[in-house]
Amino acid sequence: MDITYEDIKFFITAVETQSYSKAALVLSTTRTTVSRKITRLEQLLGAKLILVNTYSFKVTDFGLQFYDSVVDSVLKFDSSMQEIKSKFQDALSEIYINLS
Repeated sequence: MDITYEDIKFFITAVETQSYSKAALVLSTTRTTVSRKITRLEQLLGAKLILVNTYSFKVTDFGLQFYDSVVDSVLKFDSSMQEIKSKFQDALSEIYINLS
């Protein structure tokens, strides 16, 4: 199995919200799905990223290092995708208008 963009996005959102439940709200999914994605990522990396229980949420040292190494790339990717979508929508609008 390979690490996916979605795995990393779920991890970043959990770190930034400091909660699986809050990350689930932001990502429009369930807490269980967030937990499973992060567990999968931890298994693929071979290291614990987040220590979580009923009363606490703590990003491990490795988790912080991993977050720091991926967050800028993901933000740039998200920004680029928004820009491309916007340009694509503009192009579709122009085509639609020209066909009228």
